[in-house]
Amino acid sequence: MSSMARLGVARFAIAVAGLAALIVAQNPANAEKAAAETAAQDAWQEIGGADWKVPVAADLMDIVAPAYQGFPESDEGRQRLAVELARSGDGEGYTATVTKEGLLDDAVGAEQIRLKIARRAANWGLVRAERRWQCRRGAKAGSWTISRCP
Repeated sequence: MSSMARLGVARFAIAVAGLAALIVAQNPANAEKAAAETAAQDAWQEIGGADWKVPVAADLMDIVAPAYQGFPESDEGRQRLAVELARSGDGEGYTATVTKEGLLDDAVGAEQIRLKIARRAANWGLVRAERRWQCRRGAKAGSWTISRCP
């Protein structure tokens, strides 16, 4: 295929994608559905702070560590771990997000734990702990959910 033909195909694909986005945007039912799906993707289930193994520590990462202890489950599969630490939007501490992917569970593909941590006197303290899962099967396969996977 010539470069001109490839350019024509690319322009056609962009035009079709733009038309599809316009149709979705102009239909209120589609917009509401898209907003609900986005909200569901952003949902987190609270983990009771009293249940967290290390709610207070001199080193911030000591609070985060229980989220990834025991990982990887074994040497099987393609398990991945990511720990992201960022300053909270309100400037009052940090948010740590621990993502475990490629889990050896046939229902659960990934798990995320999000911890909000703030300075308390000379130590760091857990403010909020949350979790969500990414299911491998079912109606919400591939999406983040606060419900246990089927």
